[in-house]
Amino acid sequence: MDLGTRKLLVASNGFKIDGRPVNAKRQHFKALKNSLKEKGTSSARRRLKRLIKREKQWFRTTLHQSSKALVDSLDKGNYLVLERLCGTKVRTCSKRNQRCTRPSFQSLAIGRLQKMISYKCGDRGIPVILAKPDFTSQRCPRCGTIDKFNRRSQALFRCVNCGYQHNADFVASINLRELALGGWAAVSQPNAFQPIGRDCEPISTA
Repeated sequence: MDLGTRKLLVASNGFKIDGRPVNAKRQHFKALKNSLKEKGTSSARRRLKRLIKREKQWFRTTLHQSSKALVDSLDKGNYLVLERLCGTKVRTCSKRNQRCTRPSFQSLAIGRLQKMISYKCGDRGIPVILAKPDFTSQRCPRCGTIDKFNRRSQALFRCVNCGYQHNADFVASINLRELALGGWAAVSQPNAFQPIGRDCEPISTA
């Protein structure tokens, strides 16, 4: 399964959730918050606090609903492969001015979504495998060619060798599945339940 922005979730079983409505809602909240900040009145500040709380509630609900829908799409005997995401808790620093910034919205959203998916799979007894995502968006699942030019755009994958073409997120999910089957790299073994972040930096839930 691949996680992203344009497609919030894409699984090799055909399940997918469009991420564009989520991004549109985020931009709506952002515009409202900026407007209230510009006003700067005591009334605007009170409304801003309520708005931030409402946004957080919407965010948690959206991730819970999305993770539940994915897990509900899995059948008995299925397993789920997630990208191993390490260090999303760590702040990033610019070399130019050494200023540290918080993790991006995308990294936080993906980190939280993975944790929700992971424990929901644990409740259902569905094995979760963590695989390194190296080259999963560049490798052709048909011929195995790895080339950065295979990823033509955010959405389009077209192999420079055999011409195989498909949605880039779907290709990444197929490659993750092959990783789990031991097709072209070693991955974690499918234990009954392997928590996210077990052998790397814990994913922030703040």
